[in-house]
Amino acid sequence: MAKSTPPSPPCSHTLERANSQPLSLQKSSTNFVSASVSVTKEFKGVVRGEYGKTPVPIDPDFRKKIIGDAEPIDCRPADLLKPELDTIRKECAEWVEQEEDVLSYAQFGQVAVKFFEKRRNKKYGVDGKHSDKEKQVHPV
Repeated sequence: MAKSTPPSPPCSHTLERANSQPLSLQKSSTNFVSASVSVTKEFKGVVRGEYGKTPVPIDPDFRKKIIGDAEPIDCRPADLLKPELDTIRKECAEWVEQEEDVLSYAQFGQVAVKFFEKRRNKKYGVDGKHSDKEKQVHPV
């Protein structure tokens, strides 16, 4: 039996967009992408490294064409985030009655503040609808 060689791969590549629409890129004879396409910000994020490393390394020329002059992320993306918990604790200090309140404020911001106000008003018998925050006066 003679061994058959596998067929050579085609010169086009199909990538999946975030919305599952295929994105076809044709390679020319000079091995550069010859299609002028617009890509989603999510795809640019994947190529840049915002979601972590891809299973297969991305060709630097391809990356440059997709992200342009943006700096690629070659480390763990979460390492680039600045610590915010201490700042959030200071911002919501007047509302915190339990540790979960800090997390609520971090996730929901002003919605959490409204909840905290209603909770405090109910706890201390304050009529929040008729209070004057500037003069710091409220009916009981």
